[in-house]
Amino acid sequence: MSSSEAILKTLEVTMYRCDLREKQRTVLWMLLQGKEKKEIANTLHLSEEAIRKHQRTIYNKLGIEGKSQLVKWVIEQIS
Repeated sequence: MSSSEAILKTLEVTMYRCDLREKQRTVLWMLLQGKEKKEIANTLHLSEEAIRKHQRTIYNKLGIEGKSQLVKWVIEQIS
């Protein structure tokens, strides 16, 4: 199992616990991979505004306010 797969598996439990829906989990994983909103939108066949809404919803459900807190959240989950 690659390190990315191991991290995803660890985060999946928390994502379900935080009630993230499938699309939100996909967007979150793509953000964690460093993809830009435009690239995510093109890949998922959504508008950039839809990706921004998903991102806001994800942050709200995780109780965070931005990317730096997202990084901290991920580190806490995999520790």
